[in-house]
Amino acid sequence: MANLPNNIWLLSDGKLGHLNQLRALAGFLGGTSHEITCPLSGWRGSFIKRFGLGAEYLELPALPQTSPDLILSVATAGVLAQAALLHQRPCTARRIHLMSAGAFSSKLDAEILMHHDVDTDFTPNPNQILCTLPPSRMALDDPAYPSVSLPNLPCANIVTLLLGGSNRAFDLTPRVAFALGQKLHTISQDHDFGYYITPSRRTSPQALVALCKGLSNCPHYCWDGSGENPFASMIAHADTVLVSEDSISMQSDVAHAGKPMYIVQFPIKPLGNLLRKHRKFRRYNQNLIEQGYARAFEEDCTAFAVSTCTETQKLAQTIQASL
Repeated sequence: MANLPNNIWLLSDGKLGHLNQLRALAGFLGGTSHEITCPLSGWRGSFIKRFGLGAEYLELPALPQTSPDLILSVATAGVLAQAALLHQRPCTARRIHLMSAGAFSSKLDAEILMHHDVDTDFTPNPNQILCTLPPSRMALDDPAYPSVSLPNLPCANIVTLLLGGSNRAFDLTPRVAFALGQKLHTISQDHDFGYYITPSRRTSPQALVALCKGLSNCPHYCWDGSGENPFASMIAHADTVLVSEDSISMQSDVAHAGKPMYIVQFPIKPLGNLLRKHRKFRRYNQNLIEQGYARAFEEDCTAFAVSTCTETQKLAQTIQASL
């Protein structure tokens, strides 16, 4: 198609979960991508995004000399960079933002919103696109993910645990982690399972130690953060995957990879319950379950048939049509 972009700028805060979503979209759209890190976030970024005041004067990082055909951004830092670019370096590029753009929504060609981030009776504006799952590089079978060698475990079936951690809604304490490890130990004895485990940035060292203590002597391998990240390899080699409910992006990766997924719930923080911070996570989890991508983790994590996920491809096609 002649109208597809040749030069795409990807604006993000540099967080891998955000950046990989942009990489996935750019991969389906084709062309050459330039990744630009715009680290502004926190209360100042939220204030500017909400009220639309002062973003045009933000200092931007070094930019490519060539002008873009399309600018994709994600999260608060990305949309603020979009606003600054409009003022400091005007161009004819189309502008698309992933997640809510706040006060800058009207300045974009498209705003991609997740179903779990909006109310059930939400009606999108003409420049808003509703998406079921965040984009995932797993949809591309991305060769940029390194193939990492994993130790062989003496077991009949491999279960991969993608472990998140505490956030504003949920609490992964050492006690909760130890109980999860004990439950997985019991399941291992009943079904001859072994476990590959990879933590996230939010997994506390204390929780990880407690989890492994609960697993006791059942076969398992826990990535210690050294060397290449085995995230994709652990998913590829798993018969089933457990994902903690606090990580929406990891759940999207597993759904796009076509692996049977079980969602592990954590206790809700008192303040998170009061402010209803957990609601979007639970909405998202329930949506995955209803569409056949996942099941709730209780006492079982055996394999089951899963629905084929093409959400990232569909989103890219919608963007192509808008271009």
